[in-house]
Amino acid sequence: MLAGMLISSVVATQYFAAKVQYSPYLGVALHRFATWTLYPPYDWLVWGWSFSDVGAVSERLHMMLAVAVGGAFISILSAIVAIYGLFAPNRGMEELHGSAHWASTNEVDATGLLGSASREVSGTFVGSVMLDSNGDTITPANPVFHDRYLPRMDGNEQARDKEGRPLWKPNPSVLKSIEYLRDDGPTHTLVFAPTRSGKGRGIIIPSLFAWKHSVIVNDQKGENYALTSGMRKAAGQIVFKFEPTCLDGTTACWNPLAEIRKFTIRDVADAQNIMAAIVDPESKGMEDHWIARAWELLTALALHSIYAEKDKSLAGMAMYLGDPSFDSDIQMWNRMLNAVHDPDNKMGWLDTSGNPTRTHPVVANAARAMLNTPDEERGSVLSTAKRCLTLFLDPVVAKNTSRSDFCVRDLMTLDKPVSCYYIPNEEDMARLQPLSRLFFMLVIQRNVEKMEANDGRMVAGIKHRLLMLIDEFPALRKIEIIQHGLGYVAGYGIKLMLICQDLLQLTDIYGQHQTIVAGCHIRIAYAPADDTTAERLEKMVGTTTITEDNENVSYNRMGFGGGNVSVSRGKTSRPLLTQSEFQSLSPEDMVIFVVNNQPIYGRKVKYDEIPQFAQWSKMRAPAMSDRPRFAVEDPVTDNPTDATIEEVGQKPSLNDDERQIVNQLLSSDFAVPEVIAISAF
Repeated sequence: MLAGMLISSVVATQYFAAKVQYSPYLGVALHRFATWTLYPPYDWLVWGWSFSDVGAVSERLHMMLAVAVGGAFISILSAIVAIYGLFAPNRGMEELHGSAHWASTNEVDATGLLGSASREVSGTFVGSVMLDSNGDTITPANPVFHDRYLPRMDGNEQARDKEGRPLWKPNPSVLKSIEYLRDDGPTHTLVFAPTRSGKGRGIIIPSLFAWKHSVIVNDQKGENYALTSGMRKAAGQIVFKFEPTCLDGTTACWNPLAEIRKFTIRDVADAQNIMAAIVDPESKGMEDHWIARAWELLTALALHSIYAEKDKSLAGMAMYLGDPSFDSDIQMWNRMLNAVHDPDNKMGWLDTSGNPTRTHPVVANAARAMLNTPDEERGSVLSTAKRCLTLFLDPVVAKNTSRSDFCVRDLMTLDKPVSCYYIPNEEDMARLQPLSRLFFMLVIQRNVEKMEANDGRMVAGIKHRLLMLIDEFPALRKIEIIQHGLGYVAGYGIKLMLICQDLLQLTDIYGQHQTIVAGCHIRIAYAPADDTTAERLEKMVGTTTITEDNENVSYNRMGFGGGNVSVSRGKTSRPLLTQSEFQSLSPEDMVIFVVNNQPIYGRKVKYDEIPQFAQWSKMRAPAMSDRPRFAVEDPVTDNPTDATIEEVGQKPSLNDDERQIVNQLLSSDFAVPEVIAISAF
């Protein structure tokens, strides 16, 4: 700026001097050359004052002043522009250290989870987003973020929950609305939600109210059945619970051996899959000799039981191995070796000599192997096999697994959608783990049948999609088919929603290199309780670029003058949400990750805040479970046969209030609200 003003002064001075032909009245010059004279740069100030009343030079004087003042103005303006350019943010450098940011309204809409007036969304509930008066998402970067909630008041004090934690409500003065996020895509969801964080209230129950298709839910406490089965029954679905330790007879029964496809080429594979889950509930492999031999024996015994024994259940197998009517185990193996499994020779089985046989070759092979085994080793194999079936010696479990009121294939193939609640009960969950693991494993295995080509596309032979909502997923221990099936089960109409407390649970069961997190398209996080999960979530949100201002102030120690202030500005990186910030996340809030999208800062859904959901939750659960397949006596053979619920039929008993709700459900086509108006709070 000073250089510009100096140049404009020189030009103005020399211009005036030249116009008056370097008159001697101009005063002392710096130097006189042959044809021109050099004057001090700021003589134009003296001349402007001295010659202001001389009319002969007034025109030239005005031009001199215009040059000097104009040059000074241009110099000052140029300096301002230069300073702004130096201190303004560098274009193209906003994402120098990272580009992560909270999803805007448009970016949330791009995920397909957010509906609009012209486009409804359906499917499971994954959360909600808060919008301010401008329609922008309320995130930590929004100026109204800290004003988004108000305390819920109970008289003169803030209301608290059962654990004594303060309760909050949305602030209507800064929020325009809270809009639901729902997922109906053929992808999977993983939820990180510690104990008592509200996953049932915010994820499970709303999804059970909203999912129109078949569902199977792991319901340890039975609360999901109590709160949602009445509504799903009223909506026209087949509803039952499978509670292995149920004492009052209200449960539907399920016999795993009924899943073996008798008189088909698949019977051996079905028996092997079932027995693998029984003898190796931890999925540690069959490297142990005794486990491998027990698997071979139990596979053969399962086949023998369904073809030749009266009690065709796992309890029957357990009783067979310890039957006191046998003088020794030799009789046991001889009975299997000589049993008639195919009296009509429909399967065309051949023995080792190539001759037709009515004894199942796998059963005969295993029985002969046991007879040829030394006594001590044979006793160890038998002991291992009996230990694997100990659970089914419990008379309650034995009763509830003695027959099949449903088959797992029914979940997706009956005319009506099916709602199945698996209730292991918390006190029995540990000992029921082999049965639990077997149940969910078979649900997947039997429903991923071969697809057929139709109109240029591969189509699964199903009538309804299936949501597998598995709460406390790691408690089932390792289920290989779930980890490996994440990439393909969606093609068969199966959608998984897996819920765990933290990442430690997953890595403890599936190892450090588990692929479950990567295999889920949507990942939901509540405030984590452990450092490992918080650290992983910090990496998942990504790194953003921020601008830092550093200010240095120096003062004159003598007290004269104001000192100096210098400000430096630089760009640096930081996580969009740090580990500690994740752990201190508001109990009202959540973070939603959608693959290939920016993270979404959202709010938990609460079913009891939605009047329609609150009304549905009060509907009575069915007094008795539906039985899609009844054990009906065949008048010709006196043997139980399967009859589907469509053939036998059941009608729910409803009171007048419930009947009114049923009519509303049927008339609204299972409709649920899409937007929470703030006034509802």
